[in-house]
Amino acid sequence: MSEERKPRFNLQSILDSNRNPFVLIDENYTIIEANKAYCKQYDSSPGEIAGQKCHMIHHRSALPCHDYGEECALKRVLDTGNPYEVLHVHHNNHNYPECVSIIGFPITDENGNRYMGEELIRTAKSLGEANEDSF
Repeated sequence: MSEERKPRFNLQSILDSNRNPFVLIDENYTIIEANKAYCKQYDSSPGEIAGQKCHMIHHRSALPCHDYGEECALKRVLDTGNPYEVLHVHHNNHNYPECVSIIGFPITDENGNRYMGEELIRTAKSLGEANEDSF
């Protein structure tokens, strides 16, 4: 397909086509865009999420997760250029820990800047929800 015939898409509409929480993160751990499912999971609007560091949202930490010994999907995807999946404990919008599977996908823009598309798949109820359900 020639360059002039390629369609130009709205990034938000592409992200929102994924029903699981999904974000686009740059090389500096900054969230560029978040889909509706991600915003719902973290009880925030896209404007509140964009510009935040992923480790602040997910781990409530000023440091990237690999700085305190966890596998970091972003670091692995940027280092290898390949998709990567890892289990993590994230904190939801009520600050309860929950186990999620992170699937990171390498993405580049037309200028060669590198990003990671990150899909979050909740693997179990958060500890807080499990405790609430048990009463």
